Amino acid sequence: MPATDSSSPRHDLIRLVEVLDSHQVEYLLVGGAAARAYGAKRPTEDADCVVRRERANLDRLAGAMRELNARLRVHGMTDDEARQLPVQLDGKMLASAEISTWMTDAGGLDVLSGLTGADGSLLPYEDLVARATVIRGAGFAIRAAALQDIITAKEHADRPKDRDALPELRTCAMPPRDITTIPAARRVWHSTGRLRRRCATVRRSRWRSRPGRPKGRRCRSRRARAMPGRTAVERSPPGADCRCVRSPPG
Repeated sequence: MPATDSSSPRHDLIRLVEVLDSHQVEYLLVGGAAARAYGAKRPTEDADCVVRRERANLDRLAGAMRELNARLRVHGMTDDEARQLPVQLDGKMLASAEISTWMTDAGGLDVLSGLTGADGSLLPYEDLVARATVIRGAGFAIRAAALQDIITAKEHADRPKDRDALPELRTCAMPPRDITTIPAARRVWHSTGRLRRRCATVRRSRWRSRPGRPKGRRCRSRRARAMPGRTAVERSPPGADCRCVRSPPG
């Protein structure tokens, strides 16, 4: 991927998405821009897009790129030099290249024909869109390829920057921890020396707990037993057979 020189415009993903959407381009964000939409912190200088290769869609894409004053991004050339290249930007030109790299007034743009799948084959837009995600922000929406498809493509590319990005992407792909994923009985250790059971869904009480005791409602269970030096609070799933009482004021 060609490097971005100091004279190039700054990356403005929101503007790029707005122009693509105004021209009704069928596309999916992939790569670093999509990863940031999923929550990754790794910075990126351009946007990678997989577009539908239908000629009418490529014509719409060319119109959006012309609105953004797109010019080729060529290694070894500055942005000002690339502006002087005679390029006829239309759907026919875009259809002739599997990958093309551009600079626009909204930053870098790479137009891709697909992503590499787990078996090494190229997955086009039509295959990726079935698993795609719409990520909504303040006044805009981003259509991104599925995070697992992005991870698979980076694993197959196996470039140094891909290997650096993969740990964070795999973390973003992990499901959030909520009441459905927490084990039925989870022990949280405290320092008062007794074992108590508490329902996970019970909200914390407005009463203050005594120093060293957990806040919220306590459940007196027959399973409570002395623990030397520490206290464990076992958090049970909703609907557990227990009787909860409000903690008295401390």
